[in-house]
Amino acid sequence: MTLGPRILASAWLAIPAIAQVKLDPAIEDSRQAFKAFEATWAAEGAPPLKCRVQPLEPRMGFSFRYWAGFQTFIPIAEFPARQTRLAFMLRVRAKAKGGFGEPVYFLESGSLPEASRRPRWSEVPLSGGIYMGPGEYEIRWLANDDQRRVCRHQWAVKIRGKAKESALAPGEVDSVGLENWRGAKRAGSGSRVTVFLHAAPRWRGRNFVKLNGYDRMLMLNSLTSLLDLGGFASAQVVAYDMAGRRVLFQDAQFNPPGYQKLSQTLRDTGFGTVDYQVLAKGPSEAKFLATLIEQSLSAAEKPDTIVFLGPELRGVRRLPGEFEGLPERLPRVYYLALGRDVVAQGDMVSKLVKAAKGKTYLVLRGRDLLSPIRAVARGK
Repeated sequence: MTLGPRILASAWLAIPAIAQVKLDPAIEDSRQAFKAFEATWAAEGAPPLKCRVQPLEPRMGFSFRYWAGFQTFIPIAEFPARQTRLAFMLRVRAKAKGGFGEPVYFLESGSLPEASRRPRWSEVPLSGGIYMGPGEYEIRWLANDDQRRVCRHQWAVKIRGKAKESALAPGEVDSVGLENWRGAKRAGSGSRVTVFLHAAPRWRGRNFVKLNGYDRMLMLNSLTSLLDLGGFASAQVVAYDMAGRRVLFQDAQFNPPGYQKLSQTLRDTGFGTVDYQVLAKGPSEAKFLATLIEQSLSAAEKPDTIVFLGPELRGVRRLPGEFEGLPERLPRVYYLALGRDVVAQGDMVSKLVKAAKGKTYLVLRGRDLLSPIRAVARGK
């Protein structure tokens, strides 16, 4: 028995290619998928789908979740010239005393286009992964195409991280995605924060048109980690495009629906061109940012804390004149600079934060984000 056509068809209809879903055992279709997985794994004589799977070393992401990934390569010659549908399932079990815990299943689906639209690859490269808390795990991976051919692979994962540094508890697993933020646990006596999110790639290429998946994940995970652990009573989020001097998103009471809207905005916004009038008449980058800050300070609900978050700007020698008189009026202020190198650029945001007696933190890896967020939460 392989993953049946009904289950695969429902997955293809419901899930964009390629998306990952953590299957809910309370849903009948999920339970059917579990049975199909186990039967397929145990079955002998199923038509083979040639592939090779390379597990990747787990690493801490900017969401404070350990990401355990893998790469899969399937020879292009395996597939017919027509469009081919594919489904992938993962079964993950955490090691517990005396054996393993209950399995958790993940489903991904997608399609390979017809031969005329395929890149000139000798192999189809696929990658994936899941989030994990500290602990030891057994992973079983199963691939199935619309010819009912099967590829299997099994491996073990060990994560030695500290539980206090992980957003997931030991033995806990979750799907990788940008749309599953459930909102921060608000501290009733906490402060109000305004986060200025610089929407830009960490490394800007010559042909940069849209933010890629990595850049979106980097910014959104950094933002939600800040809000999850910062202990704020409420948050305003302002996302801006510095090059285009545009406000892309603004929400005075940021919550999960606002997060979904922000995620969609970052996915859809084009960055390939800048309005000629902006280049010819301004405002300058400093004036644009100063105006955003002034608007936040004059709002009915003024922030107790301001956090600048995003890739560094180009370095400057001194504080721009457009910021004159602003540092003295700022509340507690921090800059979580997503750096490109171990040496900070010394951009205008860091100059402003220093003049306001705030603190700039250079963030190069996921681990680098935890201490700054704790400092923000303590007001230090």
